[in-house]
Order: sequence, then structure tokens, then C-alpha cells
Amino acid sequence: MHRRYYKAQKSLSSYSPWYEALSKCSTKCSDYLKNFKAINLKRNESLHELSVQKKKKESRRELGQFGSNASNEMEQSEDGIGSGSGSGSGSAPTPSGESSLAPPRPRGPLDKYVSSEAQQATLNTKLKKDERNDVCRKIGRWFFNCAIPFNAVNSPFYLSMMEGISNFGPEFKPPSMHELKTWILKQEVEDIQGTMVEHKNAWNEYGCTIMLDGWTDGKNRVLLNFLVNSPRGTWFL
Repeated sequence: MHRRYYKAQKSLSSYSPWYEALSKCSTKCSDYLKNFKAINLKRNESLHELSVQKKKKESRRELGQFGSNASNEMEQSEDGIGSGSGSGSGSAPTPSGESSLAPPRPRGPLDKYVSSEAQQATLNTKLKKDERNDVCRKIGRWFFNCAIPFNAVNSPFYLSMMEGISNFGPEFKPPSMHELKTWILKQEVEDIQGTMVEHKNAWNEYGCTIMLDGWTDGKNRVLLNFLVNSPRGTWFL
């Protein structure tokens, strides 16, 4: 029994330095925590004081602006009353809502797309709208009668045709069938041949690639397209 007590006392004496170190560390940590709480409390108090001072300054500024505006309005009203009493043709003072001292209306991001001026629909605008509807119906009637695909309006030549007609004016006479199949067709073929010469020169300079594209219809008939591709572009043969 005595031997066991001696061993236990020896083991406790070996752990005593660690225990002392832990007790010192806990004491220092508690001191640091108290200091941190005190510093945090002082910081919150200073922030609160700053916010109170800022609110006081803003309230004083607003009161000063209100007082200056009120004094200006009083001076204007007194001037108007004095001029009215001096002569019978004196003008009445402007109401406070229409005063020149009123702040301007703030503009938003959509104001640049909307006009602040009131626009009244005139008789000319209504007539123009009716005329355009009539012209559009005539163009659509031509499309329907000749079985022209609707996606033909996506062609850039469609827009250039319409712009050319509108730029010429009301005296424009459309080309006849004879004109379309004679000189108009001839000039278009000449323009295409000139473009083909430019493509051929590019083939000789940069080289080209011959491509083949084919389709088969429901009756197993084959349609083949030969194309030549180069840096100049793709050309259908």
C-alpha cells in the first residue's frame, strides 16, 4: 500500500509543471478576453456617437435649406404685393408649386427613350398608316398570286428593290416582261460572269477545293451540286 501511494505521488509530481502552465495560460486568456470586451464596447460607443453627430448635422442642414427657401418665398411674395399695390396691373405671385426654386424632376434610365413633350395624333399620320396598309396588301396579293415563298422577303435584294422604288418616286414605271427577259437579264448575267472571273483568279492564286453535294428524292432520283471553295468564297458550278 505504501509503495502504491509513493508511485501515485511521483506521477502527480511529474505532471505538476504542465498543470501550472495550463493555469497560467487560462489566466492570461481570461485577461485577454476581458480587454477585448472592453475595447469592443468602447468601439461601439464611439460608432454610436459618430452616427448621432451625423444625424444632427443632416437635420441642421435640412433646417437651414428649409429656412432659406422660406425666406426667398416670403421676399418674392412681398415684392409681388408691393408691385401690385403700386400699379393696378401688377402680376399675381406664382404659386409655390410653380416656383423656380423647386428642384428639377429626376431623370431615369428610360427617359432618353420617351419624349416628355405631348404628341397628338394628326390626320396625316392616320392617312399614312392607311396608305401603308393598302400598299402592303397589294404586295402580299402579288406574292400570293405568283406563289412566291414568304422567305423571299429575307433576301437583301428585296430591300434594295423597295428602297430603289421609294427613292425614285411616284413616277416610277415597273419593268415589263420584255425588259426583264432582255436587257435586265443580260446585264445580270454579265455581272455574274465578272464575279466568276474574280473567283477564278483567286483559284489560281490561292488554290481551291472541289466539293460535291447530293440529294435523293422520294423516287430515288439523285440531284448533284458541284461547288468550288476558296478563300474568295464558295462558287456553284
